[in-house]
Amino acid sequence: MKIKIVSDEIHFDCPKCKCPMCGDKALLGEMINCPDCNELFSPIPHKLEPEPEPARPECDTPATVKYANRLAMYMVFSIIATVLVVAWWNAKKAAGPKEKTWREFADEATPKMLAEASNHIVGFRRMLHVYVDDHGDYKNPNVWTGNVEAEYINPVGGVSVTNVPFKFNLDSSYDGNMELQCSYDWKKDGDEQAARAMERYNAALKAAGNPY
Repeated sequence: MKIKIVSDEIHFDCPKCKCPMCGDKALLGEMINCPDCNELFSPIPHKLEPEPEPARPECDTPATVKYANRLAMYMVFSIIATVLVVAWWNAKKAAGPKEKTWREFADEATPKMLAEASNHIVGFRRMLHVYVDDHGDYKNPNVWTGNVEAEYINPVGGVSVTNVPFKFNLDSSYDGNMELQCSYDWKKDGDEQAARAMERYNAALKAAGNPY
């Protein structure tokens, strides 16, 4: 605590020659002579200027205020990021799914058919021949078919050759895009196996001399 000392001494000047003087407060109201110019006057004390208040030290920002400011900034950034993501998603939905071209589907046909063939053929050994037939409508994958000629290990351990037919179609995926699908054409394969069996049966009859 700062203690202010009050003095009984007054300071004043001669009104004529401005000679500075000082004396006891008891001189107030009395008539005195200036020691320099001998002017008779009543002392008028100088006004004491108030002492300036000491500057208060700047205190650091409280931790609670800093935390509140950071939290507010985080919330603002989170809101902005959320708005941007929602706007991007809405724009994507408004634009609709991206349609693939028939050339992109054609590029996907052979790899998809090879993947299906390796999963379908038991004892698969290697591919011999692969082709895709668009049946003259190359822009409509729903009519495309394919065939894979491959070697496989038969039940007795030898190597055999098989031909497996496949078919293609377009199907909508979860995001609305059209995707090319490839699957084993069991109906065509069954018809071809039946035709081959009939050919072998007729050949056997012919070899046996049966006119029927």
